Amino acid sequence: MRKLSFYPKLAARSMKSNRRFYLPYILTCVGMVMTHYMMSELCASDLLRYMKGGGASHIILGLGSWVIAVFSALFLFYTYSFLIRRRQREFGLYHVLGLGKRHLALLCAIETLITAAVALAAGLILGVALSFAVEMGLRSTVQAEMDFTFAVRGSVVAQTALVYLAIFLLTLVSTLIKVGRGSAVSLLHSENCGEKPPKGNLFVALLGAVLLGIAYFMAVSIQEPMKALALFFIAVILVILATYLLFIAGSVALCRVLQRNRNYYYQPRHFVSVSSMAYRMKRNGAGLASICILATMVLVMLSSSACLYFGAEDSLKATYPHEFALEVWLENSADMPKLQEALTKAGAAYGVNVWEKGTVEPGSGNTWSAAFDTGLSQEQQLALSRAIDEALGDTDITWNYFRSYRAEAADDFYGTYGSLFFIGIVLSVLFICAAVLIIYYKQLCEGYEDQPRFAIMQKVGMTAADIRRSVNSQLLTVFFLPLAGAALHMAFAFPMIRRMLLLFELHNTGLFIATALVSFAVLAVVYTLVYKATSNAYYRIVKGSV
Repeated sequence: MRKLSFYPKLAARSMKSNRRFYLPYILTCVGMVMTHYMMSELCASDLLRYMKGGGASHIILGLGSWVIAVFSALFLFYTYSFLIRRRQREFGLYHVLGLGKRHLALLCAIETLITAAVALAAGLILGVALSFAVEMGLRSTVQAEMDFTFAVRGSVVAQTALVYLAIFLLTLVSTLIKVGRGSAVSLLHSENCGEKPPKGNLFVALLGAVLLGIAYFMAVSIQEPMKALALFFIAVILVILATYLLFIAGSVALCRVLQRNRNYYYQPRHFVSVSSMAYRMKRNGAGLASICILATMVLVMLSSSACLYFGAEDSLKATYPHEFALEVWLENSADMPKLQEALTKAGAAYGVNVWEKGTVEPGSGNTWSAAFDTGLSQEQQLALSRAIDEALGDTDITWNYFRSYRAEAADDFYGTYGSLFFIGIVLSVLFICAAVLIIYYKQLCEGYEDQPRFAIMQKVGMTAADIRRSVNSQLLTVFFLPLAGAALHMAFAFPMIRRMLLLFELHNTGLFIATALVSFAVLAVVYTLVYKATSNAYYRIVKGSV
């Protein structure tokens, strides 16, 4: 019995001692579960079934929930690797003290089970509690008016639980493979075994530059909106590949150039920061590229979805130039007086002579068409459209007709664009949190790894001010180089996105520029705040005060 309780206690104690790393990871898991539940709950909500434009919103929200699930799997797998990397020495020590690999596997399984239980319980509870507020927010965004009934759907709870249990199982399998491959000695000395600095590969760097140039050329040269839409995802793939190649190979080449510059390199703060980045640039390069891609996604999604939402009225008016557009074809031209009577009667209650708004097609005498505005409110326009349909339906004449009412299409527009804007906000927040967490884990892990090197530098005469300047130099690169790359990607993507927006009859370029600038400003503010917090934490670690 004592043996059975030993491993849960050891797992709980290990998680507590590593709470600096475990707590952000668990909070991230809780946030992912909560977000996925709320998106899935919205997708199953009665709101989408009854509101106009709900069909498109249902598809968008359903796709968004699965995007979150896939992203969660990739991101949690990535962040958990940071956590395990930090704990390899601890696993090696357990191994030396007598715990076999099967015991370490059991320990990891219990820790994963605890994490999964906390994440699912807290995430589902918060998801249920916040889904009401989120649904009310979506109702306001899409401008839907209907009675609201709150419900907890067991199918949504089960789906969310199964998805994230599968994700946790995958992370556990990956951890067991890593621990199983390492010997006790290699695990014990893992923190003291630094990475060999990767060699700069000029060919890879040039390949990245060529791919990026092709993507940028596609973005600025394509003029047709449909062609821009068809090639957009190809350009995205090229940009992602080029970003990783340039950050991994190009950053190494840059470090080598800086190291060859003796006047620059052989200064205390430059020597430490450049050598540190060159020492682990392969890993740093991949991390920086990931942050750059995430930041670019935030800018593209937030600016384009906001532009669609705030430009919905312009798009609606461009698609429907007139509030009412009708064309009636009569089989017998002698029925034209009956048509006149029906249309006149339909508009009488609203002070609109519908018949006088149109004309009889010259020559044939059996076609009447009209395209007009009334100045009525949207509710009155909807009532008038129903009156026209009823009046035409009550006549005994044989006819066919085309109808287009702006007021009826408004709900579809706002429902679709509102859903896109909502998804854009949710995914943007998710990607920002992901970028912040990547930076957090990178800086904490690398801070502990840099601590002995900075201690040596202090012994040979490096002052606290020199350490601070070196830390700031490294972190400024880590933070703002990806942000600069994201801004550059967005600048070149602007022409292609603007042409795709033309498919939605959005011609207001100024609105898109404004939403892009606001999105970048929000992202920059968040980055600056995170930079302040992370630089202080990293500095305390390398200084040895934590």
